[in-house]
Amino acid sequence: MYKKDIEVSADKPLTMTVNLARFANLPEQGWYSGDDHIHLSRSAPAANKNIMKMLAAEDVHVSNLLKMGNFSATHFQQYAFGTKGQYIDKNHAIASGVEDPRTAHRGHTISLNVTNPVHDRDKYYLYHKVFKEHQRQGGLTGYAHVDAGWFNEDRGLALDVPFGLVDFVEIMQNGAIHTGQWYDFLNLGYKLSPMAGSDFPYFIDQPGAVRAYAKVAGEFSPQAWFDAVKKGHVYVTNGPFLEFNINGESMGDSVKLTAGDELQVAANVSLNPDFDQLDRIELISQGEVITQIKAKEGEQTLKLETALKPSSGLWLAVRAFGKNQALAHSAPIYVNLGSDTHIAKDKAPAIANKLVGQLQLMKETPTPYGELEFWEIAPGFEPLWEKQKKELYLRIDGAIKQYNEIITIIDGR
Repeated sequence: MYKKDIEVSADKPLTMTVNLARFANLPEQGWYSGDDHIHLSRSAPAANKNIMKMLAAEDVHVSNLLKMGNFSATHFQQYAFGTKGQYIDKNHAIASGVEDPRTAHRGHTISLNVTNPVHDRDKYYLYHKVFKEHQRQGGLTGYAHVDAGWFNEDRGLALDVPFGLVDFVEIMQNGAIHTGQWYDFLNLGYKLSPMAGSDFPYFIDQPGAVRAYAKVAGEFSPQAWFDAVKKGHVYVTNGPFLEFNINGESMGDSVKLTAGDELQVAANVSLNPDFDQLDRIELISQGEVITQIKAKEGEQTLKLETALKPSSGLWLAVRAFGKNQALAHSAPIYVNLGSDTHIAKDKAPAIANKLVGQLQLMKETPTPYGELEFWEIAPGFEPLWEKQKKELYLRIDGAIKQYNEIITIIDGR
Protein backbone atom coordinates (compact mmCIF):
# COMPACT_ATOMS: atom_id res chain seq x y z
CA MET A 1 0.00 0.00 0.00
CA TYR A 2 1.29 3.46 -0.94
CA LYS A 3 0.17 6.56 0.98
CA LYS A 4 1.10 10.16 0.35
CA ASP A 5 -0.69 13.50 0.67
CA ILE A 6 -0.83 15.49 -2.56
CA GLU A 7 -2.24 18.87 -3.46
CA VAL A 8 -4.11 19.27 -6.74
CA SER A 9 -5.02 22.69 -8.17
CA ALA A 10 -7.74 23.34 -10.72
CA ASP A 11 -5.54 25.06 -13.30
CA LYS A 12 -2.33 22.99 -13.17
CA PRO A 13 -1.77 19.38 -14.23
CA LEU A 14 0.04 17.17 -11.72
CA THR A 15 2.42 14.36 -12.62
CA MET A 16 3.51 11.81 -10.02
CA THR A 17 5.82 8.81 -10.17
CA VAL A 18 5.20 6.06 -7.64
CA ASN A 19 7.80 3.32 -7.26
CA LEU A 20 6.04 0.28 -5.83
CA ALA A 21 7.95 -2.34 -3.89
CA ARG A 22 6.99 -6.01 -4.02
CA PHE A 23 5.97 -7.61 -0.76
CA ALA A 24 7.49 -10.88 -1.97
CA ASN A 25 9.08 -12.24 -5.15
CA LEU A 26 8.11 -15.90 -5.13
CA PRO A 27 9.55 -16.80 -8.56
CA GLU A 28 12.99 -15.86 -7.24
CA GLN A 29 12.45 -18.64 -4.68
CA GLY A 30 11.20 -21.10 -7.31
CA TRP A 31 7.48 -20.76 -6.52
CA TYR A 32 5.19 -20.24 -9.52
CA SER A 33 1.43 -19.81 -9.32
CA GLY A 34 -1.20 -21.67 -11.31
CA ASP A 35 -4.96 -21.81 -11.75
CA ASP A 36 -6.17 -25.25 -12.84
CA HIS A 37 -9.69 -24.21 -13.82
CA ILE A 38 -10.33 -21.39 -16.30
CA HIS A 39 -12.87 -21.46 -19.13
CA LEU A 40 -11.87 -19.23 -22.04
CA SER A 41 -12.20 -20.28 -25.68
CA ARG A 42 -9.21 -20.17 -28.04
CA SER A 43 -10.15 -20.98 -31.60
CA ALA A 44 -6.76 -19.96 -33.00
CA PRO A 45 -3.30 -18.87 -31.79
CA ALA A 46 -4.22 -15.27 -32.58
CA ALA A 47 -6.32 -15.22 -29.39
CA ASN A 48 -3.32 -15.81 -27.14
CA LYS A 49 -1.97 -12.29 -26.81
CA ASN A 50 -5.22 -10.73 -25.64
CA ILE A 51 -5.97 -13.59 -23.24
CA MET A 52 -2.45 -13.41 -21.85
CA LYS A 53 -2.88 -9.72 -21.06
CA MET A 54 -5.64 -10.56 -18.59
CA LEU A 55 -3.94 -13.61 -17.09
CA ALA A 56 -0.50 -12.02 -16.75
CA ALA A 57 -2.11 -8.95 -15.18
CA GLU A 58 -3.32 -11.32 -12.43
CA ASP A 59 0.23 -12.74 -12.31
CA VAL A 60 -0.90 -16.32 -12.89
CA HIS A 61 2.15 -18.16 -14.19
CA VAL A 62 0.34 -21.26 -15.49
CA SER A 63 -3.26 -20.68 -16.61
CA ASN A 64 -5.05 -23.88 -17.59
CA LEU A 65 -7.82 -23.20 -20.09
CA LEU A 66 -10.25 -26.10 -19.92
CA LYS A 67 -12.32 -27.45 -22.77
CA MET A 68 -15.54 -28.43 -20.99
CA GLY A 69 -17.60 -31.49 -21.90
CA ASN A 70 -20.77 -33.39 -21.15
CA PHE A 71 -22.41 -36.51 -22.63
CA SER A 72 -23.35 -34.80 -25.85
CA ALA A 73 -21.16 -31.77 -26.49
CA THR A 74 -18.01 -29.81 -25.68
CA HIS A 75 -17.59 -26.11 -25.02
CA PHE A 76 -14.74 -23.57 -24.62
CA GLN A 77 -12.79 -25.05 -27.50
CA GLN A 78 -8.98 -24.97 -27.62
CA TYR A 79 -7.12 -24.89 -30.94
CA ALA A 80 -4.48 -27.40 -29.78
CA PHE A 81 -3.26 -29.44 -26.82
CA GLY A 82 0.12 -30.39 -25.41
CA THR A 83 3.04 -28.11 -26.29
CA LYS A 84 1.24 -27.01 -29.47
CA GLY A 85 -1.51 -25.54 -27.30
CA GLN A 86 0.86 -23.69 -24.98
CA TYR A 87 1.62 -20.00 -25.23
CA ILE A 88 4.57 -18.75 -23.17
CA ASP A 89 5.57 -15.16 -22.51
CA LYS A 90 8.63 -15.13 -20.25
CA ASN A 91 7.46 -16.77 -17.02
CA HIS A 92 3.74 -16.72 -17.79
CA ALA A 93 2.08 -19.51 -19.75
CA ILE A 94 -1.27 -20.62 -21.10
CA ALA A 95 -1.94 -24.35 -21.40
CA SER A 96 -4.90 -26.38 -22.67
CA GLY A 97 -6.71 -28.89 -20.47
CA VAL A 98 -10.12 -30.51 -20.16
CA GLU A 99 -12.96 -30.64 -17.68
CA ASP A 100 -14.31 -33.88 -19.07
CA PRO A 101 -15.84 -36.40 -18.19
CA ARG A 102 -18.26 -34.33 -16.20
CA THR A 103 -21.48 -35.69 -14.68
CA ALA A 104 -23.62 -34.98 -11.66
CA HIS A 105 -23.70 -38.71 -10.91
CA ARG A 106 -19.98 -39.14 -10.14
CA GLY A 107 -18.33 -35.73 -10.35
CA HIS A 108 -16.49 -33.33 -12.63
CA THR A 109 -12.96 -34.28 -13.63
CA ILE A 110 -9.99 -32.22 -14.79
CA SER A 111 -7.07 -33.43 -16.89
CA LEU A 112 -4.10 -31.13 -17.36
CA ASN A 113 -1.17 -31.26 -19.81
CA VAL A 114 -2.82 -33.80 -22.11
CA THR A 115 -1.91 -34.10 -25.79
CA ASN A 116 -5.09 -35.70 -27.12
CA PRO A 117 -8.18 -35.38 -24.90
CA VAL A 118 -10.64 -38.27 -24.80
CA HIS A 119 -14.38 -37.70 -25.26
CA ASP A 120 -16.35 -40.91 -25.82
CA ARG A 121 -20.13 -40.67 -25.46
CA ASP A 122 -20.54 -44.46 -25.53
CA LYS A 123 -18.19 -44.88 -22.55
CA TYR A 124 -18.77 -41.58 -20.80
CA TYR A 125 -19.41 -43.03 -17.32
CA LEU A 126 -16.24 -45.12 -17.48
CA TYR A 127 -13.92 -42.40 -16.21
CA HIS A 128 -11.08 -44.86 -15.66
CA LYS A 129 -10.61 -45.29 -19.38
CA VAL A 130 -10.15 -41.54 -19.80
CA PHE A 131 -7.84 -41.20 -16.80
CA LYS A 132 -5.64 -44.08 -17.91
CA GLU A 133 -5.24 -42.61 -21.38
CA HIS A 134 -4.59 -39.09 -20.12
CA GLN A 135 -1.99 -40.36 -17.64
CA ARG A 136 -0.39 -42.39 -20.45
CA GLN A 137 0.01 -39.13 -22.35
CA GLY A 138 1.85 -37.63 -19.36
CA GLY A 139 -1.15 -35.68 -18.14
CA LEU A 140 -2.32 -34.99 -14.59
CA THR A 141 -5.78 -36.22 -13.63
CA GLY A 142 -7.99 -35.00 -10.82
CA TYR A 143 -11.40 -33.97 -9.59
CA ALA A 144 -12.91 -30.47 -9.53
CA HIS A 145 -15.09 -28.92 -6.80
CA VAL A 146 -13.90 -31.46 -4.22
CA ASP A 147 -15.95 -31.54 -1.02
CA ALA A 148 -18.22 -28.77 -2.29
CA GLY A 149 -21.24 -31.09 -2.28
CA TRP A 150 -22.41 -30.27 -5.79
CA PHE A 151 -21.84 -33.16 -8.21
CA ASN A 152 -21.22 -36.31 -6.14
CA GLU A 153 -17.48 -36.12 -6.66
CA ASP A 154 -17.15 -38.14 -3.45
CA ARG A 155 -18.39 -41.16 -5.40
CA GLY A 156 -15.97 -40.62 -8.27
CA LEU A 157 -13.04 -40.21 -5.90
CA ALA A 158 -14.05 -43.34 -3.99
CA LEU A 159 -13.98 -45.27 -7.26
CA ASP A 160 -10.84 -43.88 -8.89
CA VAL A 161 -8.39 -43.12 -6.07
CA PRO A 162 -7.68 -46.76 -5.06
CA PHE A 163 -6.65 -47.56 -8.63
CA GLY A 164 -4.02 -44.80 -8.72
CA LEU A 165 -5.96 -42.71 -11.23
CA VAL A 166 -6.19 -39.42 -9.29
CA ASP A 167 -3.15 -37.12 -9.08
CA PHE A 168 -4.78 -34.07 -7.51
CA VAL A 169 -7.93 -32.76 -5.84
CA GLU A 170 -9.22 -29.23 -6.35
CA ILE A 171 -9.81 -28.32 -2.71
CA MET A 172 -9.70 -24.52 -2.99
CA GLN A 173 -12.34 -22.55 -4.88
CA ASN A 174 -14.54 -19.52 -4.39
CA GLY A 175 -12.41 -18.29 -1.48
CA ALA A 176 -12.77 -21.49 0.57
CA ILE A 177 -10.70 -24.59 1.30
CA HIS A 178 -12.54 -27.92 1.65
CA THR A 179 -10.45 -30.67 3.20
CA GLY A 180 -12.81 -33.41 4.46
CA GLN A 181 -12.64 -35.77 1.49
CA TRP A 182 -8.95 -35.06 0.89
CA TYR A 183 -8.09 -35.85 4.51
CA ASP A 184 -10.07 -39.09 4.27
CA PHE A 185 -7.95 -40.39 1.40
CA LEU A 186 -4.72 -39.25 3.03
CA ASN A 187 -5.78 -41.12 6.16
CA LEU A 188 -6.30 -44.26 4.05
CA GLY A 189 -2.68 -44.06 2.96
CA TYR A 190 -3.07 -42.47 -0.49
CA LYS A 191 -1.08 -39.49 -1.78
CA LEU A 192 -2.96 -36.64 -3.48
CA SER A 193 -1.74 -33.14 -4.36
CA PRO A 194 -3.97 -30.18 -3.46
CA MET A 195 -5.06 -27.86 -6.26
CA ALA A 196 -6.89 -24.54 -6.60
CA GLY A 197 -9.06 -23.23 -9.41
CA SER A 198 -11.20 -20.16 -9.98
CA ASP A 199 -13.66 -21.81 -12.41
CA PHE A 200 -13.77 -18.46 -14.23
CA PRO A 201 -16.22 -17.20 -15.47
CA TYR A 202 -18.70 -19.39 -13.53
CA PHE A 203 -17.79 -17.82 -10.19
CA ILE A 204 -17.32 -14.12 -9.52
CA ASP A 205 -13.59 -14.71 -8.97
CA GLN A 206 -11.02 -13.55 -11.46
CA PRO A 207 -8.44 -16.10 -12.65
CA GLY A 208 -5.88 -16.57 -9.89
CA ALA A 209 -8.15 -15.36 -7.08
CA VAL A 210 -7.28 -18.75 -5.62
CA ARG A 211 -4.11 -20.37 -6.84
CA ALA A 212 -1.68 -23.24 -6.41
CA TYR A 213 2.00 -22.37 -5.98
CA ALA A 214 4.31 -25.14 -7.21
CA LYS A 215 8.04 -25.25 -6.41
CA VAL A 216 9.87 -25.51 -9.73
CA ALA A 217 13.38 -26.93 -9.78
CA GLY A 218 15.50 -24.88 -12.17
CA GLU A 219 14.16 -22.87 -15.10
CA PHE A 220 10.44 -22.20 -15.35
CA SER A 221 8.36 -23.98 -17.96
CA PRO A 222 4.79 -25.33 -17.96
CA GLN A 223 6.17 -28.88 -17.89
CA ALA A 224 8.33 -28.08 -14.85
CA TRP A 225 5.24 -26.70 -13.10
CA PHE A 226 3.17 -29.80 -13.91
CA ASP A 227 6.02 -32.03 -12.71
CA ALA A 228 6.11 -30.15 -9.40
CA VAL A 229 2.35 -30.55 -8.91
CA LYS A 230 2.63 -34.28 -9.64
CA LYS A 231 5.30 -34.60 -6.93
CA GLY A 232 3.19 -32.66 -4.42
CA HIS A 233 5.60 -29.73 -4.21
CA VAL A 234 2.63 -27.39 -3.94
CA TYR A 235 0.37 -25.36 -1.69
CA VAL A 236 -2.95 -23.61 -2.29
CA THR A 237 -3.73 -20.08 -1.21
CA ASN A 238 -5.75 -16.94 -1.74
CA GLY A 239 -3.07 -14.75 -0.18
CA PRO A 240 -0.71 -16.27 2.43
CA PHE A 241 2.68 -17.64 1.37
CA LEU A 242 3.85 -20.90 2.95
CA GLU A 243 7.12 -22.70 3.57
CA PHE A 244 7.17 -26.14 5.20
CA ASN A 245 9.81 -28.80 5.70
CA ILE A 246 10.54 -31.76 7.95
CA ASN A 247 14.07 -33.07 8.42
CA GLY A 248 15.03 -31.18 5.27
CA GLU A 249 12.24 -32.69 3.14
CA SER A 250 9.59 -30.42 1.64
CA MET A 251 5.91 -30.57 0.67
CA GLY A 252 5.01 -33.78 -1.10
CA ASP A 253 8.14 -35.61 0.00
CA SER A 254 8.50 -38.63 2.27
CA VAL A 255 10.56 -38.93 5.44
CA LYS A 256 11.78 -42.37 6.49
CA LEU A 257 12.36 -43.02 10.19
CA THR A 258 13.35 -45.85 12.44
CA ALA A 259 12.02 -46.31 15.98
CA GLY A 260 13.09 -43.48 18.27
CA ASP A 261 13.97 -41.03 15.50
CA GLU A 262 12.84 -37.42 15.85
CA LEU A 263 11.13 -35.11 13.40
CA GLN A 264 12.25 -31.50 13.17
CA VAL A 265 9.30 -29.52 11.82
CA ALA A 266 9.74 -26.00 10.45
CA ALA A 267 7.06 -23.89 8.79
CA ASN A 268 6.36 -20.24 8.21
CA VAL A 269 3.65 -18.11 6.71
CA SER A 270 3.76 -14.53 5.48
CA LEU A 271 0.89 -12.31 4.40
CA ASN A 272 0.77 -8.91 2.78
CA PRO A 273 -1.06 -6.64 5.28
CA ASP A 274 -2.73 -4.80 2.39
CA PHE A 275 -4.73 -7.98 1.86
CA ASP A 276 -5.39 -9.21 5.39
CA GLN A 277 -3.87 -9.53 8.85
CA LEU A 278 -2.31 -12.81 9.95
CA ASP A 279 -4.25 -14.80 12.53
CA ARG A 280 -2.51 -18.18 12.95
CA ILE A 281 -0.58 -21.08 11.46
CA GLU A 282 -1.52 -24.66 12.34
CA LEU A 283 0.31 -27.99 12.15
CA ILE A 284 -2.01 -30.81 11.06
CA SER A 285 -1.37 -34.50 11.77
CA GLN A 286 -3.74 -37.12 10.30
CA GLY A 287 -6.34 -34.35 9.90
CA GLU A 288 -6.12 -32.99 13.45
CA VAL A 289 -4.52 -29.77 14.71
CA ILE A 290 -1.63 -30.70 17.00
CA THR A 291 -0.07 -27.27 17.49
CA GLN A 292 -0.64 -23.68 16.39
CA ILE A 293 1.04 -20.29 16.62
CA LYS A 294 -1.15 -17.20 16.97
CA ALA A 295 -0.10 -13.88 15.47
CA LYS A 296 0.43 -10.77 17.51
CA GLU A 297 -1.10 -7.54 16.26
CA GLY A 298 0.64 -6.35 13.11
CA GLU A 299 2.79 -9.44 12.54
CA GLN A 300 3.30 -10.18 8.84
CA THR A 301 5.23 -13.44 9.33
CA LEU A 302 4.77 -16.39 11.67
CA LYS A 303 7.19 -19.25 12.30
CA LEU A 304 6.28 -22.65 13.65
CA GLU A 305 9.07 -24.90 14.86
CA THR A 306 8.59 -28.09 16.85
CA ALA A 307 10.07 -31.54 17.38
CA LEU A 308 8.05 -34.76 17.26
CA LYS A 309 8.91 -38.37 18.02
CA PRO A 310 6.15 -40.37 16.31
CA SER A 311 5.20 -43.87 17.36
CA SER A 312 3.72 -44.71 13.95
CA GLY A 313 3.69 -43.48 10.37
CA LEU A 314 1.69 -40.33 9.69
CA TRP A 315 1.20 -37.37 7.38
CA LEU A 316 1.73 -33.75 8.38
CA ALA A 317 0.67 -30.50 6.73
CA VAL A 318 0.34 -26.83 7.62
CA ARG A 319 -2.49 -24.41 7.05
CA ALA A 320 -2.72 -20.69 7.71
CA PHE A 321 -5.50 -18.19 8.33
CA GLY A 322 -5.87 -14.45 8.15
CA LYS A 323 -8.25 -12.59 10.44
CA ASN A 324 -10.72 -12.21 7.58
CA GLN A 325 -10.68 -14.14 4.29
CA ALA A 326 -7.04 -15.25 3.88
CA LEU A 327 -6.41 -19.01 3.72
CA ALA A 328 -3.61 -21.35 2.69
CA HIS A 329 -2.89 -25.09 2.94
CA SER A 330 0.25 -27.06 2.13
CA ALA A 331 0.55 -30.45 0.54
CA PRO A 332 1.44 -33.09 3.13
CA ILE A 333 4.82 -34.46 4.03
CA TYR A 334 4.54 -38.21 4.49
CA VAL A 335 6.33 -39.95 7.35
CA ASN A 336 7.11 -43.67 7.23
CA LEU A 337 8.25 -45.35 10.44
CA GLY A 338 9.95 -48.55 9.35
CA SER A 339 7.35 -50.44 7.33
CA ASP A 340 4.55 -48.35 8.85
CA THR A 341 3.09 -45.93 6.26
CA HIS A 342 1.07 -42.77 6.86
CA ILE A 343 -2.30 -44.57 7.05
CA ALA A 344 -4.36 -43.49 10.09
CA LYS A 345 -5.20 -46.90 11.55
CA ASP A 346 -7.69 -45.53 14.07
CA LYS A 347 -9.69 -43.73 11.37
CA ALA A 348 -9.24 -45.90 8.28
CA PRO A 349 -11.93 -48.57 8.92
CA ALA A 350 -14.70 -45.99 9.40
CA ILE A 351 -13.54 -44.05 6.33
CA ALA A 352 -13.40 -47.19 4.20
CA ASN A 353 -16.91 -48.19 5.29
CA LYS A 354 -18.19 -44.72 4.38
CA LEU A 355 -16.63 -44.95 0.92
CA VAL A 356 -18.17 -48.38 0.36
CA GLY A 357 -21.56 -46.80 1.04
CA GLN A 358 -20.87 -44.03 -1.47
CA LEU A 359 -19.91 -46.58 -4.11
CA GLN A 360 -23.13 -48.49 -3.59
CA LEU A 361 -25.05 -45.28 -4.30
CA MET A 362 -23.30 -45.02 -7.66
CA LYS A 363 -25.25 -48.06 -8.83
CA GLU A 364 -28.47 -46.08 -8.66
CA THR A 365 -29.86 -45.08 -12.06
CA PRO A 366 -28.97 -41.44 -12.78
CA THR A 367 -31.16 -38.80 -14.35
CA PRO A 368 -30.09 -36.22 -16.94
CA TYR A 369 -32.02 -33.51 -15.12
CA GLY A 370 -29.34 -33.11 -12.47
CA GLU A 371 -26.83 -32.10 -15.14
CA LEU A 372 -25.97 -28.46 -15.77
CA GLU A 373 -26.69 -28.75 -19.51
CA PHE A 374 -29.53 -31.25 -19.22
CA TRP A 375 -31.13 -30.06 -22.47
CA GLU A 376 -28.05 -31.30 -24.36
CA ILE A 377 -27.74 -34.54 -22.41
CA ALA A 378 -31.32 -35.82 -22.17
CA PRO A 379 -31.69 -37.18 -25.74
CA GLY A 380 -30.59 -40.82 -25.71
CA PHE A 381 -29.40 -40.68 -22.10
CA GLU A 382 -31.11 -43.80 -20.70
CA PRO A 383 -29.83 -46.26 -23.36
CA LEU A 384 -26.28 -45.03 -22.82
CA TRP A 385 -26.51 -45.68 -19.07
CA GLU A 386 -27.86 -49.19 -19.66
CA LYS A 387 -25.01 -49.88 -22.08
CA GLN A 388 -22.27 -48.76 -19.69
CA LYS A 389 -23.53 -49.78 -16.25
CA LYS A 390 -22.36 -53.42 -16.32
CA GLU A 391 -18.71 -52.47 -16.73
CA LEU A 392 -19.11 -49.64 -14.22
CA TYR A 393 -20.60 -52.06 -11.66
CA LEU A 394 -17.59 -54.39 -12.05
CA ARG A 395 -15.30 -51.45 -11.41
CA ILE A 396 -17.29 -50.43 -8.34
CA ASP A 397 -17.12 -53.98 -6.95
CA GLY A 398 -13.34 -53.97 -7.45
CA ALA A 399 -12.98 -50.74 -5.46
CA ILE A 400 -15.24 -52.05 -2.69
CA LYS A 401 -13.02 -55.12 -2.46
CA GLN A 402 -9.97 -52.90 -1.93
CA TYR A 403 -11.65 -50.94 0.86
CA ASN A 404 -12.83 -54.14 2.55
CA GLU A 405 -9.25 -55.42 2.45
CA ILE A 406 -8.10 -52.27 4.25
CA ILE A 407 -10.73 -52.88 6.94
CA THR A 408 -9.74 -56.54 7.30
CA ILE A 409 -6.03 -55.82 7.55
CA ILE A 410 -6.42 -53.09 10.16
CA ASP A 411 -9.09 -54.86 12.23
CA GLY A 412 -6.95 -57.99 12.27
CA ARG A 413 -3.69 -56.31 13.25
